[in-house]
Amino acid sequence: MLIVEYAKYGNLRDYLRRKRPSGHILSGSFEQDENDNAYKQDDNDDLIQSLTTIDLIFFCLQIAIGMEYLHSKKCIHRDLAARNVLLAENRICKIADFGLARDLTQTYYYRKQTDGRVPVKWMSPEALFDRKFSTKSDVWSFAILAWEIMTYGGSPYPSIAAEQLFDYLKNGNRMNQPANCPNEIFQLIELCWTFKESLRPTFTQLCENYVDFPPLSSPSISDFASTTILPVSTSGIATDTNSHSQTTTAATSSSSLS
Repeated sequence: MLIVEYAKYGNLRDYLRRKRPSGHILSGSFEQDENDNAYKQDDNDDLIQSLTTIDLIFFCLQIAIGMEYLHSKKCIHRDLAARNVLLAENRICKIADFGLARDLTQTYYYRKQTDGRVPVKWMSPEALFDRKFSTKSDVWSFAILAWEIMTYGGSPYPSIAAEQLFDYLKNGNRMNQPANCPNEIFQLIELCWTFKESLRPTFTQLCENYVDFPPLSSPSISDFASTTILPVSTSGIATDTNSHSQTTTAATSSSSLS
């Protein structure tokens, strides 16, 4: 038996959709699914509080720190998406669902050998068509996740069919900047969507840029980050590895893939 932390707010995608401000409509960015009723219910007082843009960016920072830790352990996730991030007490993000994760101890990338369902709209071009996964394909997926966060759980490429996606991306097309996303943050997202994987930033570089974003430098967020999540050094390296999250997960403060 494995006893793990309970993530009281469920997955981040559904939480964001519950918290979407009334009247906040992004054309075509939100698709209903079989869980529609789940993210219309707001039984907890904490869920009634609105999310600010800084809250959304802070979610991105937490996940970037968690992914930096995973990559430091030579592990790629391969299915990074808002549905696979859990939200625990104090709105701490926990990276979850390691069903597609792979160990990169012997090499810097993994090539998928078998067919099967894959999260197409979160995948990088090299993962889509060469079945090549690396830390840089996780970075691409992180940018899709960041876009999901900034659109309160929007669905990526809502008007693009899966079979059209590669040509769409190869021709230089990308998703538009969300209305409430600061330019500095969207510039980071666009860097992660660079077609050539070697030109994408690492999670260490992303952490450094997020931490340097002025609103996240406020004392309240700095104190919260240092006491509740991972202390971040001047190089952006996560240093605390003591706590765990729900199911087979790695949290922003986790050292375990068990």
